[in-house]
Amino acid sequence: MHFGVTFDSKDRASLDVVTGICKFLRESKHDVFLEEKIKNSPKNTKVSSIKSMEVDILISVGNSFNVLRTFRELGHTKIPVLSVSTSPTNFLPEITPDQFPNALEKIQKKDYVIEEHSRLEIKNGNGEMPMALNDIVITSKKSATIVSYSVIIDGKLAFKDIGDGVIISTPTGSTGYSASAGGPVIFPEAEVLVITPVSSLNQNKPVIINDSSIIQIKSIYGSVGAEIVIDGRQRTNITGNEVIIKNALAPAEFIKFKEFDKNPLEKLKKRMESGNQIAITAPPSAKFIFKVLQYEGALTQKELISMTAMPARTVRSGLNYLFKVGLVDEQKVLRDARYSVYYIKNKQ
Repeated sequence: MHFGVTFDSKDRASLDVVTGICKFLRESKHDVFLEEKIKNSPKNTKVSSIKSMEVDILISVGNSFNVLRTFRELGHTKIPVLSVSTSPTNFLPEITPDQFPNALEKIQKKDYVIEEHSRLEIKNGNGEMPMALNDIVITSKKSATIVSYSVIIDGKLAFKDIGDGVIISTPTGSTGYSASAGGPVIFPEAEVLVITPVSSLNQNKPVIINDSSIIQIKSIYGSVGAEIVIDGRQRTNITGNEVIIKNALAPAEFIKFKEFDKNPLEKLKKRMESGNQIAITAPPSAKFIFKVLQYEGALTQKELISMTAMPARTVRSGLNYLFKVGLVDEQKVLRDARYSVYYIKNKQ
């Protein structure tokens, strides 16, 4: 068989796992493609971009963001993805590195299922935009400034709002930013989408709609402009004042094993229980940052500013509180020691 391996080259833990997986695949007489060259990779390992890989299965090694990036770069190409986690709090990855040999044996015996997850297609202006597996966020270009907008579903006005923005999420993405903003948790097989207002000044609540609906976000206005954020990573300025979102025709394909599979509520409970609980008396900024880290996993300060829409000084203040009470820790980014990722400490 032909396998492609995707990974975050900045993550040392991922690199160690990738080396082990490549070696095991080559020893099992399989062809291996890497998206970039790494040290100690087995002989005859080929290098190719994700889009150019002609493989049977893609293996995404690392955290949930690498899974999301893998599918964004795949675009409409249909290749099933097996996700291997490097942390117990990652949500999307299916198996741990020590489970990989067993998983490969099952793949060789075709003892697995392919689970389809819906993705979102975005239209704004004439440019082509990548599909979203988790969510699309319409928000201000600058933290701590609000946007006004109207949500139209299948040609009918659903609500108008003013606030920090609005999240349109798939069932897969419902456990992420949408949940931290008060949205419901949806099982992957449900054929629905979730629209979650963020800090709604009009007190609008999350809305669940059929995934065949077409969503228009219109009359978008922010004093400093507005932007689209795809899967919490890719940012694009909004052209005009309308964004059209609908279910994509090309779903994401995940390789699943009955033996390892857990439902979203079990995973969410495990993630929530992995860290200590924050005090009721904690500052609101610290509570929000804590909740976002619980749902999204490790993030940089820049990512926290983006996702919470809070000013940099407010995010720093909230992080300082969480450090002081021992709820959060940091780890330097390997490629640039000036930056850190922040994560919730495990219970002692």
